[in-house]
Amino acid sequence: MSDRNTKIRKGQLGDASVEPIDLEATGGAETGQVPSLGGDGQFLWVDLAGGGDMLKSVYDKTDAGIVDKAQEVDDGSSGDIHKSTAIEVRDAVDKKHAPNSDDQTADTVPTDETGVSVQDALDTLETDKSNKSLTINTQTDDYTLVLTDVDKVIDMDVESGSGILTVPTNETVAFPIGTTIAIRQAGSIEITITPQSEESGDDPVTINNQNGLVTTGQHAMASLLKVDTNTWVACGALGV
Repeated sequence: MSDRNTKIRKGQLGDASVEPIDLEATGGAETGQVPSLGGDGQFLWVDLAGGGDMLKSVYDKTDAGIVDKAQEVDDGSSGDIHKSTAIEVRDAVDKKHAPNSDDQTADTVPTDETGVSVQDALDTLETDKSNKSLTINTQTDDYTLVLTDVDKVIDMDVESGSGILTVPTNETVAFPIGTTIAIRQAGSIEITITPQSEESGDDPVTINNQNGLVTTGQHAMASLLKVDTNTWVACGALGV
């Protein structure tokens, strides 16, 4: 070593004296060692674990071979309940960003807060969509509406007779308010929409309309909407 590199003043190592020390006279240092003064003021070489300026006794107190701060992540809350190891964090990130497989099933797709899978919800929507198709109820004579006619088309294919379609009172048939029923004149006889007779003793049925309650000809379409307990509205191809 040169004189510059082999002599160091005690004052540089914490001693007030400035008397130079010959480092070569101490026997030299091994790789990774640095000069220091012992408690008795004597010069000595000391090991620096891991090299550099990171002391194992400071940064790896658990002696796990990993810098302590890299071993766990703390969200700042009290206690250890929210601490995670670096490996757990890595695994969580890998799972979070794992791509969906082509054979993913309804059991593996995400669920909403009620626990219903997305696929099940889509299946329900598809079923509801198919259930929106109207059912046709064909009649060839006078007819009185029944509860199962809700959301149906009453196809009045009447070729003789009066062609009467009767809307019953709520006491007779308790259609829910909001019920809709479609009517088609399929035959040659005009269809007359008529409220049930008041002779039954029930509250009368009112069928409000704009132009009348008689279909205007073959293939004419009309609709009934229940808006109150015994009140309906008729619209469509209707006249008097």
